[in-house]
Amino acid sequence: MIITSPDKCTGCAACANVCPVQAITMAEDAIGHLFPSIDPGKCINCALCEKICPGNRKNAMGNEPMITYAAWAKDEKEHSSSTSGGVAAVLARTIVEAGGVAYGCTCNPGGIISHERIACVDDLWKLKGSKYVQSEIGLAYQQAKADLEQGTRVLFTGTPCQIAGLKSFLRRNYENLYTVDLVCHGVPPQRLLFDHLQAQGISRDTVDQIRFREGAEYYLSALSNGVILYRKHEFQDLYCVGFADCLYSRASCANCQYAQKERMGDVTVGDFHRLGIMEPFDYSENKSISLLLVNTDRGNEIITQCKERLVLTQRTYDEARNGNPQLVHPAYRRGNYDAFVKRYKQFGFEKAAWKTLRIRRYKNLLLRIMRTVRSKKNGG
Repeated sequence: MIITSPDKCTGCAACANVCPVQAITMAEDAIGHLFPSIDPGKCINCALCEKICPGNRKNAMGNEPMITYAAWAKDEKEHSSSTSGGVAAVLARTIVEAGGVAYGCTCNPGGIISHERIACVDDLWKLKGSKYVQSEIGLAYQQAKADLEQGTRVLFTGTPCQIAGLKSFLRRNYENLYTVDLVCHGVPPQRLLFDHLQAQGISRDTVDQIRFREGAEYYLSALSNGVILYRKHEFQDLYCVGFADCLYSRASCANCQYAQKERMGDVTVGDFHRLGIMEPFDYSENKSISLLLVNTDRGNEIITQCKERLVLTQRTYDEARNGNPQLVHPAYRRGNYDAFVKRYKQFGFEKAAWKTLRIRRYKNLLLRIMRTVRSKKNGG
């Protein structure tokens, strides 16, 4: 039995969460992407997995943005410790402080990147930071439903396809559910990231934190108990170069039905790239700013509850779209995916990425030289 075609499967795990007899697990393909695997000995042929799979129905749940903001956290510590402007962190803190729970992507000891339920303010730091891999949903949808049924307020943050998976799994609206989708560039599998680190002599089971951002700059860093085991700039790191080119993303990412104006979440967050290009924007501090799209009345409700903690400057949707192409179309894959997979099977990650990204690496070398020259001219 095939739930949906491989090019439509997003790995959202709604099928695994909804299966009444636990016959579905998420299994890795040749390079580590997760797909549902059905145990025929357990399956009762109820077809519930097919019915709730977002890949089997046209996206009809999206909402066009009502308001577009450039936003950031007023609290200096919250802002500086966040990947972007700290809006997602403020939303989670507001919900949890009021007795609710927040679900989002975390990196746990042993290098396990997964969605986790956070009910304590002291644990909210786990949700911070971009993790440029697909997180494992596990049974987070089931946990969220249990919270919702008990009347607990739930904030669920994820990629648009994960939010679609949650909504399909729930099969009804909950007044106490608030969803946040991310402006997504595509999701590589975790295996490739940790194959890459393994080639640098770093064992996955020693890693308890992964970072991809430092302010406005992109660095891949792996940490253990606060100690940096590996750190490289995006131009010098094979994983980052391939991620930027969408070389490692799922097939469904190349045809993403959620990369459009109609959004799955009550709010959408991301980086506000190219802010001030279309219309001047006065912000002198050298810090990242969040793009915030308010898509539903429920989204407006939660933003209103957070407004004392946020700086909110209304902008136009056209400006947001100008800096975030994934609000219009899927991220384009540059590079030969089939060739990469073939090389990966034969040689492993490092050699496969090195060969497949050869031209891109040369371009990045030129970019580094140009940036260095420009910095020296400006006295940097």
